[in-house]
Amino acid sequence: MNMFHDIRRISVLAAPVLVGQLAVIAFGVIDTIMAGRASAIDLAAVGLGGSIYVTVYISLMGVLQALAPIAGQLHGAGRGAEIGSEVRQAAWLGLALAIPGMLLLLFPGPLLEFAQAPPELVEKATRYLQIQAFGLPAALGFRIYSALNNALSRPVMVTVLQLVGLSVKIPLNAWFIGGGFGLAPMGGPGCALASALISWIWCISAVLILRRNAAYRPLQIFSSWAWPQARPILAGHQIIANLGAVAYMLPLSLAIATSTLVAQSIGARDQAGARRIARRGICLAASLAIMVGGLLWILREPLLHAYAKDPAVVRAALPLMLFIAFYQAFDAVQVMTAFILRAYKIALVPTLIYAVSLWGVGLGGGYMLGFGLIDGLPAFTRGAAGFWLANSVSLAIAGSLLVRYFIAVSRRSAS
Repeated sequence: MNMFHDIRRISVLAAPVLVGQLAVIAFGVIDTIMAGRASAIDLAAVGLGGSIYVTVYISLMGVLQALAPIAGQLHGAGRGAEIGSEVRQAAWLGLALAIPGMLLLLFPGPLLEFAQAPPELVEKATRYLQIQAFGLPAALGFRIYSALNNALSRPVMVTVLQLVGLSVKIPLNAWFIGGGFGLAPMGGPGCALASALISWIWCISAVLILRRNAAYRPLQIFSSWAWPQARPILAGHQIIANLGAVAYMLPLSLAIATSTLVAQSIGARDQAGARRIARRGICLAASLAIMVGGLLWILREPLLHAYAKDPAVVRAALPLMLFIAFYQAFDAVQVMTAFILRAYKIALVPTLIYAVSLWGVGLGGGYMLGFGLIDGLPAFTRGAAGFWLANSVSLAIAGSLLVRYFIAVSRRSAS
């Protein structure tokens, strides 16, 4: 094949993608123009809320976009029947990602505070984000459909829906912003309602197309909507998660008690005492967590057999015990330090640290490891073990960053 043939193939695929992306970008242009006609405050609220929503959406969407290379390779290898399983796993992951994303949008106070939003914008920006929260699951679902079709060289199937959405965006905006037909004027937040409804139109249409279009039947997307992975693996994962939750109660209790004593010392203007109690609380939590982790590892087989009689479930859970024993110290340090920082009335920075470490490294890294997207790694890092490994690393990162930040805060308070 010559160079021009490849360029033509790229251009044929890129053209509908470009049209679709321009249609999506036009949403922002339409919102800006129509909100600006309502009032300057509405325009500013839409701008602020939109920037926060896009940040949350892009962070989550990037994880789901990993479906494209997976499905593309399977399609190229002629293994289309395996694509359906990957789509189902992506759908479950999308649901899991939507939960923290919706919580951030439903309770956007820390994000608006971080953005230093003027008081007059907070109310409308909050309403905008809360409405967008209900459209986030659909937006992520449509992203899965988009990634799949791009992998199959069918971008037109996405572009058509995007153009349909664009065609109804203006009338919906006009209705919701200005009111009418029994609906009170919403101003800027009406833009969010229009976008959320269109996201659901896209998502439902995508499901219907995948379900009824004969071109997608060989993929067997709807052949078996089981829980992610096989049942023994899921059961083993549930046992490990339960053991982790039980073990977490010890450092959590210590963290609550330590935070109370640190807050009391700060109130008494005893900064040295607050720092001393905090340091000792962190050391105590870490020491006990190491002991708990060791016990979990030593008693791993009796514990697992106490939970399950099925040998397949025990075999699935046994390798995961390594991770739960390993991360106890990291988990204890991060929760203890986070509660200590709360005693200093600091919550925003820990939230950002958690967002980067637990979302980026924990969820994103877990997806890449679990589905084997990183070449050259040992086989044991794939599957459920990959998610637990990424979770352990994310807790270690969160713990170290929180401790470093606490040291800086306590030094500033003492000076």
